[in-house]
Amino acid sequence: MSATETGIRSRPATQDDLTILWDFLAIAAYEPDVHAAKAVPFVAFHLAGWQRSEDFGFIAERDGTAIGAAWARQFARDEQPAFYVDGRTPEITVGVKPHIRGRGVGRMLLHALIGEAARRGIGLCLNVRHDNPARRLYERVGFRLVRGSGVPNRVGGTSFGMLWAAPRSADAAPHPLAISCRSRESGNPVSDKAAAVPPCSSQGQAPGPRFRGGNDNPL
Repeated sequence: MSATETGIRSRPATQDDLTILWDFLAIAAYEPDVHAAKAVPFVAFHLAGWQRSEDFGFIAERDGTAIGAAWARQFARDEQPAFYVDGRTPEITVGVKPHIRGRGVGRMLLHALIGEAARRGIGLCLNVRHDNPARRLYERVGFRLVRGSGVPNRVGGTSFGMLWAAPRSADAAPHPLAISCRSRESGNPVSDKAAAVPPCSSQGQAPGPRFRGGNDNPL
């Protein structure tokens, strides 16, 4: 059953929605509650100072109750985010209440983010754990794994960067990471056989993506 069939709607997130967004940041970062999420500086930074001029997001509601949220934040390189691409590719955060998963809420929110990003002419990026089933959803809506982006996360696993590139006009220069390729599932998420966007070379081109691993990687 789709989100629209169950009376679920999305709306733009505003500055007044900060309390709601904290709830979903805790979910997205695998923290037990908001207090725990705020106690991890790197996690908390995804909402610090909300709403920045470049921040945008959406909240999914059913009967007036928030059941999911997703937003995009453009980090600066010196802010050391987990996955940095460039100054026009904000990182997204997506959280959905556990009891409502599998009903199209995540897809609805991702389409809303992608629509807004396309309107602004920017890309999107995200981090995903290697065993997170949401990776398949990200691929279905157009995100591509960035080869070489695997880094250790704080729970002992591996997290990967994924990129969605905004459509460009025929005469526009392509994003250095936006190489069109059809994604397919692979038993090994870091296999070179898996369709992926290769990392950008730093020789004679714009700086490539930077990946951050370790205990401060929220994913």
